Amino acid sequence: MTIAAYYDSDNDKVVFNKNVELQGNLTVAGTSPVDDIEVSTAGSEYFQAELTDYQILTYNNSSANSSTVNVFDTVDFEGKGTQTGNTTNWDATNNAYTLGSDGLYQINFTVQAQNSYTTPNGTYFNDAQYDRMFAYVEYSTDNFSNSTVIFGANNVPFWAGANIYNQIKVSNSYIFSPASANTKVRLKVAAGIKGGSTSYFPILVHSGYSFNNTYKDVRSESLSTTEMNTDIPGITNFSIVRLQ
Repeated sequence: MTIAAYYDSDNDKVVFNKNVELQGNLTVAGTSPVDDIEVSTAGSEYFQAELTDYQILTYNNSSANSSTVNVFDTVDFEGKGTQTGNTTNWDATNNAYTLGSDGLYQINFTVQAQNSYTTPNGTYFNDAQYDRMFAYVEYSTDNFSNSTVIFGANNVPFWAGANIYNQIKVSNSYIFSPASANTKVRLKVAAGIKGGSTSYFPILVHSGYSFNNTYKDVRSESLSTTEMNTDIPGITNFSIVRLQ
């Protein structure tokens, strides 16, 4: 007996054999397919990652640095976070998600830095006065020996005299259709501190504490009970949903 189709549980899809006899050979738009036909339900492939700990960036992309270059860090969802959904497609080494087919995907991200920075000796400071954050999603078909930016986002600072609000967040959403089933995508980010030096390192946050409590939390001090100290998770996240 010829098997007409089988269910691929790893990728949650049905695969039809190319010469299955339903009523004669299977045809699509009057033409016999060259390869097997894959049918996936919209939304059946999904993935989400979020930070669950602070991530210190390796460089301060501040205009105060005379040697400023575009240094972007990969958001470390593997070492500093958690993943849900189609985790079998997660590449822990590259902090990247492998798209399960050449379908149509919606990619979303949010990244936030807040109120604190650190120095090489581990000293933390608050009132960091972040003035710039850039983030983008890139894709690669060769494990990031080469990569191409798909889309991104950056903030516009709000100045109040000599100071700015000391938290910044960027987010965006984009529709992407890969040309190869081996395409991997990941999130990159860079941040700058107003008046900072090359020895000041921005910190990505994972939860929505208030300004002062974020500062205390990264220093492992007791959180204030007179201010909001509720841990609101998911502040920095990355998600992918297959649309078709």
